[in-house]
Order: sequence, then structure tokens, then C-alpha cells
Amino acid sequence: MPVTARKTASGQAAEPCGSSPATAVPKHRASLWLDYRFESAIKVGVGARYTGTNFGDGEAAPAKVPSFLLFDAMIGYQIKNWTLALNARNLTNKTYIANCGYGNCYYGDQRTVVGTATYRW
Repeated sequence: MPVTARKTASGQAAEPCGSSPATAVPKHRASLWLDYRFESAIKVGVGARYTGTNFGDGEAAPAKVPSFLLFDAMIGYQIKNWTLALNARNLTNKTYIANCGYGNCYYGDQRTVVGTATYRW
């Protein structure tokens, strides 16, 4: 069962002219993805994406953007040169703030489900 994992630590470098944290740069970001291919050509996968707290570009003071954890999944089927897949992101349909800037904060994407068909020659 293949496992893919990534972690990024930014260290929140200070801006060149002050001691405030860099905007829209989380101190920690991590992802984990597990997938498994059955003998019947079916492939399934699950994953998680974590984004740590960061600071938006506030007008008077930086807006604190809370951390969030999202879960994803996929199922695919291979038929000769074709691969059919169904991918879902933000499975729990979590409401979260993705970023803040210029005095406004923006919600992240809701649950999305995308189907694909890929042909390889």
C-alpha cells in the first residue's frame, strides 16, 4: 500500500521591515495520502490535509486565520488503457477560512466531487 506524506514548516520568517509574521504563510502544513490497488483493478485512496494558523493582511492589525484539517478520498477502476476515477475533496464539507487579505476573509472550497476518464496509449 503506497503512502505519500509531506510536511512543511515555514518558521514564520519576519517581514524585512518589522517583526510581524509573514502574511498568508502557515507555520505548519502537512498532508498524508494512502492508496491501495485491489487485484480486480479497483484502486481506493484516502487522505488528509492540514494547514496551520497563519495571519492575513489586515488593515489595522493582521487577522488570525485558524488552522484547519480536511479529508479527501478517491476510487478508480482501470479497464485496459482507460482509468475511470471519482475524487472527493473536503469530504466532511467543513466550513473553514482559507485566507484573509485587504480587510476581507474568504471561505475555502466546499465538498467537491470530480469524475475523470483517462486514456493512456
